[in-house]
Amino acid sequence: MSQHLPSDPDFFRTCEHTGVHPRGDNFRFYLSQLFANTIFDGARVLDVGGGRGGLTLFAAYRGARVAVCLEPEAEGSGPEMRSTFLRARDALRLGGRAELRSDTLQDFRWDGEPFDLILLHNSVNHLDEEAASTLHRDPAAAERYRAIFRQLGGLATPEARLLLADCDRYSLWRFLPGLRSPVAPTIEWDKHQTPQRWAALARSGGFEWERLIWTSFNRLGRPGRWFLGNRLAAFMLVNHFGLWLRKPPRHD
Repeated sequence: MSQHLPSDPDFFRTCEHTGVHPRGDNFRFYLSQLFANTIFDGARVLDVGGGRGGLTLFAAYRGARVAVCLEPEAEGSGPEMRSTFLRARDALRLGGRAELRSDTLQDFRWDGEPFDLILLHNSVNHLDEEAASTLHRDPAAAERYRAIFRQLGGLATPEARLLLADCDRYSLWRFLPGLRSPVAPTIEWDKHQTPQRWAALARSGGFEWERLIWTSFNRLGRPGRWFLGNRLAAFMLVNHFGLWLRKPPRHD
C-alpha cells in the first residue's frame, strides 16, 4: 500500500518559518523524491546526522511512533540548532515522538525497540571522515565502515529499510582539472563513494539493495525531475542520489 506526501502545507510552512529549511516548497518537492510510497505510520525512525532534524520532524509528522535525530553538532554549535528543532516540534505539536540527541552514532545507546527505518541523509561520509575518503583502496578503512553498518544492523528490525543519500564520487567535474561545478562548487568529490560501494559495505549489517534514485533540482519541480532525474544528468550536475536498502524478512 502506498502513501502519498501530504497536500496540507502546514508542515513545510512551519519548517520555513522556524528555520528548519529555508524554502518550504523546495523541501516539499525534495521529500517527494526521496520518500514516495514510504509509510511512516507507527514506524520507529533513526535519523543519523540529521542536522536541524527536518527529516526527523517529517517522519513524526507523518505518523512515526518515535523519530530520533542524532546530531553531534547540536551540542557544540550553541543553542541555535536545538532551539530551532524544539521550536518546530512544538509548532507541529509532535510532543515526545520527535527527539534530538547530541550523540555520535558510535556513542549512541538505545534501550527501546529496534528501528524500522534508518536515515543516513548526506551524513554517511561524516561518520568516519578519515576512512570515508580511502575505503575504496584501504581494507582497514573499509572494515571501519563495515563495523558502522553492523552497528546500524543491530539497531534495526529484521525487515528494516535504510535510506542512504549522498553524492557519487564520480562526477564530470572531478575529471576537469581546475574547474568546479557551478551548481555544486563546494563538493569535494574525492571524499565521497559510489552507491554501489556503500551497498556492498552495508551488506555487513544485513542490508540489501532495493532501489536507487537520482535527485533533481527542487526549484525545477516535476519538469526538472523528468529531464534531470537520471544518471547522465546527475553525472554532469550535482550527482546526488538516494539509495534505498532493506533487510530481508527473517524466516524462522
